[in-house]
Amino acid sequence: IAELTGQAGGAGGILGRIRTSLGVDVLRIETNEAGGTTTPDVAAGKYVTEDVYVGAKQGATPESGSAQVEVELTPNISIQSEVGQQGQSQVGVQFKWDY
Repeated sequence: IAELTGQAGGAGGILGRIRTSLGVDVLRIETNEAGGTTTPDVAAGKYVTEDVYVGAKQGATPESGSAQVEVELTPNISIQSEVGQQGQSQVGVQFKWDY
């Protein structure tokens, strides 16, 4: 379970082999909680530069797909955006501090 959710370390395992064969940098299974139900999402993407990530996410229903872009402005601040197939969008700023 830890391997499928991306919590296990290392590049091996099932997801690591699939990620390598697809040529993507990120491949993970996430959960989406909407409308009182929890459904699985599959996310895949690639770093086009060291600071720019472009990806796609697909849920259990055909209309639940989305495109994602993340830009790292500084080592601690990044901007994340997501646009869904129905035109809905989200933009956020993330601040992280590793200590």
